[in-house]
Amino acid sequence: MEKTITGLVALLHEQADIFETLLEILKKENQALVRVNVETLHRLAKEKETLSLKGRVCETTRHTLLERLKTGLALNSDSPITFSMLVERIPEHLQPALIQARDRLLKVAEEIVLINCQNGALIQDSLRLIDSCLNLVREAAGNATYQNGGRLSDSRLTGEPATFSAKA
Repeated sequence: MEKTITGLVALLHEQADIFETLLEILKKENQALVRVNVETLHRLAKEKETLSLKGRVCETTRHTLLERLKTGLALNSDSPITFSMLVERIPEHLQPALIQARDRLLKVAEEIVLINCQNGALIQDSLRLIDSCLNLVREAAGNATYQNGGRLSDSRLTGEPATFSAKA
């Protein structure tokens, strides 16, 4: 069981490393959003996707380790194992390492939430700006239609004087 706990601690540190890398990517993404650097945003999205795959592998491994610990610690297999339960049941000399790994993971996760909210706000602002610009274009276009020959009937779009017909 000690080997499983040590493996869990190492895995939590690996997840924290992944989260710290994600945090750095999110900070770069923030700068790219501010500068409207689309190429950088695309590259960072690919990096986040790769990191996400690594995170999923770690998460699957973590669930496997927790199931082993449930069995090893004779915990109820129907209910989920909590961190508090785990710390109470493992040998005392292993508790500090597990708590330290958890604290590191929680700290970086909190930072990720903050920067992700900032990035979300920047994206929402950009979407509102785009929507406003589209509305201005739509208003400027009015009810323009094409005439025979492909010319626009609304002079505001062509820069040419509108032609009127005396037929009513």
